[in-house]
Amino acid sequence: MALSTWASTASAHDLGVMLDAGVPDGANASLVYRPWKFLRLSAGGGTNLIAPGVRAGVSLILPGGLSGSAEYGHYFEGDANGIWRSISGHPDADVPSLHKVGYDYANLHAGFEFGPSWMNFYIHAGMSHITGQVHDLGATLTKASSGDATVTFMSDPTVSVWSVSARLGLIVYFAL
Repeated sequence: MALSTWASTASAHDLGVMLDAGVPDGANASLVYRPWKFLRLSAGGGTNLIAPGVRAGVSLILPGGLSGSAEYGHYFEGDANGIWRSISGHPDADVPSLHKVGYDYANLHAGFEFGPSWMNFYIHAGMSHITGQVHDLGATLTKASSGDATVTFMSDPTVSVWSVSARLGLIVYFAL
C-alpha cells in the first residue's frame, strides 16, 4: 500500500463504535472518529464491575496492522465489597476500604489490528498508571487487627501504581 493511500482521508467509514474489555479498563463502549486512516479518536464509557466510568483516547494506526494508543480514564466511586465477597468466598465480608473505590488511569499501549476496512479486531498491551485514594483505611486496619489496636490516618492516602495492562476489542465503522 502506498503511503499516500494509507494517509489519505477516510471518506466512507470514518465514524464507528468500539467495544472492548481489559485491565484496568474494564468493559467499555466508545464512539470512534477516524479523520485519517492513520489516526483514530475515541470517547465513551463503561464499567469495571464496581462503578461506571469514562475513557477518551487517541490511536495511531501504522501500516501492517500495528497500532499505538494513549488513553485516559476515570472510574467513579462504587462499593467493591460485592466483588470481594465473590472472590473471597465469604458472603458476609465487609471491608470498610472497599465501600468507596474509584480511580483514574492512563494507558500507553501497542498492539495489532486486523480485519476489513469497515471492521477491526485488536489486541493491545502495555503499561497503565493507576491513581486513587484509599478511603477508611484506618477502619479497615483496625478491623483486621487481632488486638485492641486502633489505626488513624489524618487523611485518605493516595495510591499510585504502574502496572502491565492489556485489552481486546472490536471496532465497526459505518458511513453516514
